[in-house]
Amino acid sequence: MFTPALQAELLVLFGLLTSHDERVVVDLGDSPHAKGMKVLVPRERADDPALLRRHKQRVAAEAAEREADRREVEAIARASGMEP
Repeated sequence: MFTPALQAELLVLFGLLTSHDERVVVDLGDSPHAKGMKVLVPRERADDPALLRRHKQRVAAEAAEREADRREVEAIARASGMEP
């Protein structure tokens, strides 16, 4: 039940707990390995396209790395005779 709305609320809560300035949730869209990416940024930077592009690239790269790791672990499991 980890819906996009819940993800946004958790980001807001995280921002309240860890930051002294006001932060907002920005929807970064989708990438091949991550759907509905969101990021928490200072309100005054929420319209900064360069910052948002860097965040999207970072989040997408992390998701791609996790996907590659998952495929590698599954390949190792299959080669070991285990069902992934």
